[in-house]
Amino acid sequence: MSKIWKVSHGFKNIDSDASDWLDDHKYVTVHMGTLKGQADKFRTELAIGDYVCLSRSSDIVALVKVTGEVVKDYESPLSQEWMLRNYEDILRLSVPKAYSKAFKRGWTPNYNSTIFSIDASDNTEFEKEILLPYFGLNLTSLDNNLQSTKLSVDAGMDAEKIGLNSILFGPPGTGKTFNTINYALSILEPDLDVNNIDRKTLKEKYDDYCKAGRIHFVTFHQSFSYEDFIEGLKASSEGGGISYSVEPGIFLEACRSAKSLPGSSLNTFDIAIEKLIDHCEKIEGRLEIETVRKKKFSIEYSGGGTFKVYPHSTINQNPNYVASIDNVRKLYVTGSKSDLYNSSYVRGLLNFLKTDMGLPEYVEVEGHHNNEKPVVLIIDEINRGNISSIFGELITLIEPSKRRGAEEQLSVILPYSKDTFSIPSNLHIIGTMNTADRSLALMDTALRRRFDFIEMMPDLEVLKGINVNGIDIPKMLAKMNQRIEVLYDREHTLGHAFFIPLKEVTEGERFDVLQGIFKNKILPLLEEYFFEDWEKIRLVLGDNQKTDQNLAFISMVKNNSIDDLFGNDEEAANLGLDEIITYQRNDAALGKAEAYKGIYGE
Repeated sequence: MSKIWKVSHGFKNIDSDASDWLDDHKYVTVHMGTLKGQADKFRTELAIGDYVCLSRSSDIVALVKVTGEVVKDYESPLSQEWMLRNYEDILRLSVPKAYSKAFKRGWTPNYNSTIFSIDASDNTEFEKEILLPYFGLNLTSLDNNLQSTKLSVDAGMDAEKIGLNSILFGPPGTGKTFNTINYALSILEPDLDVNNIDRKTLKEKYDDYCKAGRIHFVTFHQSFSYEDFIEGLKASSEGGGISYSVEPGIFLEACRSAKSLPGSSLNTFDIAIEKLIDHCEKIEGRLEIETVRKKKFSIEYSGGGTFKVYPHSTINQNPNYVASIDNVRKLYVTGSKSDLYNSSYVRGLLNFLKTDMGLPEYVEVEGHHNNEKPVVLIIDEINRGNISSIFGELITLIEPSKRRGAEEQLSVILPYSKDTFSIPSNLHIIGTMNTADRSLALMDTALRRRFDFIEMMPDLEVLKGINVNGIDIPKMLAKMNQRIEVLYDREHTLGHAFFIPLKEVTEGERFDVLQGIFKNKILPLLEEYFFEDWEKIRLVLGDNQKTDQNLAFISMVKNNSIDDLFGNDEEAANLGLDEIITYQRNDAALGKAEAYKGIYGE
């Protein structure tokens, strides 16, 4: 196994700006004058492939893997006495976490050392004190080089450390939606090692939880509304008449699931309703029941959230009466008949559930009784919706301190159902956000304050070893992203997921797949990023450096016949054109391996 080191950057020697520069350029550093032979260890003993636990003072920051020898970077904000070595991230915490334990070794952040190697005899202690609690890794997974499947996120991947409200953000193709499965499962099963289980098994578990109502999924879009997310009125037509019922949205359904876990009164209610529906479907004709005043009526399950009601006192066989399951549930929980549509039939239906379907009286259990059985709501593309419009008054209630059972619990009256509502403490919300679609800086301030933001950037390690007709895919992607960062910003870099299909086909098929990726995904995305500024697109693709322009993906066409195009009068002269340059895509280059190698200078 590769050796593990601790490297600590103190705040006194490296300020926050320099620290950010080191992070951005993936440098670990030690000063040449560091005493007790520590500088020599950094220069000669720290090997490529070794792991380093980075810390700033007593804060743990990241687990990284050394990828280069000592170099000088003249753009560094530090003096040239600071030795630099490149690394790649294994796991980076979204927010540095303090090491506050009393336990102390040379390799712990609370020990006064800059660089320290972890002796093999201390490996178990390192795993116990640092690796597991802060990074959710054990020595075996590190030894098996499983970091390519890791999430560059908060350590542990358990419900407590992930938090109730989190957003995965990053450029397109960095696996945000893909990794929501890992997050959701780590919340529902904190002891599950999602990093050492194959994807197929994880997906099967995810699907099972979705069917059980423990995971809910929704994608925001520009026309998504409060009525879709929380609750709204739904019109239905039957026999020429129109009736309206309050329909819960995906958020209310998720909250209901969180309150209706096995053992709760609401779960018992759902079971009783399922028994009633099953009974209605098995019998011939309609089920006859009665109101609290002993007036007979029959019901028929009509699908969705309502029962059709047929009073015996009317000769009309299509009276357009309905009893909403939501209203029955509301009466069961609150006991209030106010604002109930067809309240006499709703009350009769609830009584039947109690007398014939085994429904006990409702019992409200206080506190965090469901914390051991969380429910997860995944909101994909959360930044594409109008947040203030979709969440409405509930934006305040999602805060952990405002959830049901918390000391500062808040509740609201929902506008349609008039129910008193608070958000369960065991509902976890995971959002994804594409930073190329909207910058984090432009994110709704109310949402930013209430969510933990976890960055997910392109992970070249996932593509390690992929070579297509001599094209080094990780090296090619790294070079394009370096150029995009300079010409645009890091939020618009290209994610590794664009190239994942190369891993799923045979070697003989890879070059054809690569051509499709560039033609249908990479080039159109670059055109969108740079608003068809072809010069910048050529710079990203290295086309300007290719001696053979037949290998350029974007060809530059010079047309010196200005007179033929515009004439030679005064108006044409006022254009000030010395020559005319146009650009066009060169699809022929897509079929040449040398065109891709030319991106990174080979």
